[in-house]
Amino acid sequence: MSRPSDRIVGSTIDGRYVIQKVLGEGGMGVVYLARHALIDKLVALKALRSDLSSDKEITTRFLNEAQAASRIGSPHIVDISDFGVLPGGSAYFVMEYLRGESLADRQARLGVFSVRGTIHIGKQVAQALAAAHDAGIVHRDMKPDNVMLIDRGGDPDFVKVLDFGIAKVNSQATRLTRAGSVFGTPQYMSPEQAAGVPVDHRSDIYALGIMLYEMLKGGVPFTGDNVMNILSHHMFHPPPPLRDGSRSDLPPELESIVMKCLAKKASERYISMGELLADLDAFERGLPPMATHELLADRNRFMAPPTSFPSGPRPVTATVRTLPRIAGGRLPWVLGGAATLLVAALAVTLVVVRSQRQKEALAAAAASAAAASSTPSAPTTATPSGPAVRLVVVKVKPETALVTFVGGPLDGSQRAVRNGQVQVEVAEGHPVKLRVAADRFVEQNIAVQASDEGLSVDLRPVSGGAPT
Repeated sequence: MSRPSDRIVGSTIDGRYVIQKVLGEGGMGVVYLARHALIDKLVALKALRSDLSSDKEITTRFLNEAQAASRIGSPHIVDISDFGVLPGGSAYFVMEYLRGESLADRQARLGVFSVRGTIHIGKQVAQALAAAHDAGIVHRDMKPDNVMLIDRGGDPDFVKVLDFGIAKVNSQATRLTRAGSVFGTPQYMSPEQAAGVPVDHRSDIYALGIMLYEMLKGGVPFTGDNVMNILSHHMFHPPPPLRDGSRSDLPPELESIVMKCLAKKASERYISMGELLADLDAFERGLPPMATHELLADRNRFMAPPTSFPSGPRPVTATVRTLPRIAGGRLPWVLGGAATLLVAALAVTLVVVRSQRQKEALAAAAASAAAASSTPSAPTTATPSGPAVRLVVVKVKPETALVTFVGGPLDGSQRAVRNGQVQVEVAEGHPVKLRVAADRFVEQNIAVQASDEGLSVDLRPVSGGAPT
């Protein structure tokens, strides 16, 4: 029996795209393998499902995917080359055809990844999302199904990020997300996404943290019998430690990076993908990541109090609208406002009865990092040698400033000012150059030596004064 999606197989669209077969079906569209008749090149053509083509908002969201992906301009984002309308009235767009396997399929095949493999893939995903964030785009549905691993440039695990179908584009004039709605895939939703409150780029950082956790551990941190249970765990329960059971060999420094990504409060996560990349780079070089210092300073730092999210009125009956499953993939969800209220009410109840064992889970990660700091154990990727490395504290005013590394292996990466200071790893004899900048202040460049103590930067307001 033929499917509705098979109807255009064998036809030629707009005189140039010969449809060969169906590659897969998703929540809003069907992806076809097509051949460009004029240049004899295989492409992937994604068409809006015919039963959704009359819905103006869905059509706008579908085209948003093409516009969002095409404006980013990253080698790690799928390339969009054309768009149009099928004879039946459904919108479509054309993208590069990728030969490879999804990260989800690789995960199912391998179970767990090596530390080196996890970082190699994770850094590329972070680079893709950093480019998207720089373009004002938040993906909002990052998961292994939306990452393709292809062979390109001699790299058999070259990353391509797909599916910007529910991306949040800051510049769009019309708000496509209905108030109180929850978009995404439950296993990878950030706490604020699960609560139905506004999200920003730090929601993608959380989702990438879930993916890193899954690659290292072989499973996501939060599972449940139903969607509400999973979402409430994202909002209020600490993730189980990475370094137990079969993965007790994992470096505590790497665990601290993942746990920082998974902080309940968005403000406690990395301020940007660039900052996360800087920590991953530091780990690869055998230097202590910023996340390790933060976890040592406060073992409960990454657990948010229940007041982080609105509890809402009493629980009401929830109506959950599901989107069709992509073959082999996890189910994305769209929850109405009533479901959001129920999630919040359930979560408040759950947090009251949270067990001491769950509180101790994150403390275990801090204890592991503390032990590692007293008895150093280098990451498995490399054991550093050469000059001693010292952590230098730089006091910075104003606190809104961003500190950017200039030159060296961390060139271009940024660190946020937290509690009026930043921490910089400096090797003896190898000063680190930094640029400190803030809106409406005169930026300043400094060189930090390993021997520096009491270093401070106080930016001078530009003419007209500092913002009030």
